[in-house]
Amino acid sequence: MKKLMLFFVFLSIAGYIHILKAMSFPRVNIPTVLLSDKKADVIDIGGTMTSTGTRPFSVPVSAVNYSEYIEVTLPRFLGEISIRIYDEANDVVYEEIINASTQSRLLISTASLSMGIHRIEFTNSQGKYLEGDFVVE
Repeated sequence: MKKLMLFFVFLSIAGYIHILKAMSFPRVNIPTVLLSDKKADVIDIGGTMTSTGTRPFSVPVSAVNYSEYIEVTLPRFLGEISIRIYDEANDVVYEEIINASTQSRLLISTASLSMGIHRIEFTNSQGKYLEGDFVVE
């Protein structure tokens, strides 16, 4: 009986490790030359987007404002995502739809954006979204 219990514990641990590996997100290697002298502000992203499936969990989307551009990193399992940027008047000043399973990293130029506070919004096919504010100086 003790051996059987140990066997099931082993299977549980092995299954847990397999699940963690399956959920792992790709590492993005950013050239040091590109970011070494840039001011970076992490955009605080919040909202209601969760993964599809039986056990929902928060989606780790990151957006960093480097003054001249915003770097967006999305987990590949999100699939098709709409990205919009709104200005202070709540007008859409940038819009793109990407498939995160094939393009999980995106650089968005802020050169054409007016100075002030902007909101970046990520929306999936179910209408769930994440959003965060950032400043263009």
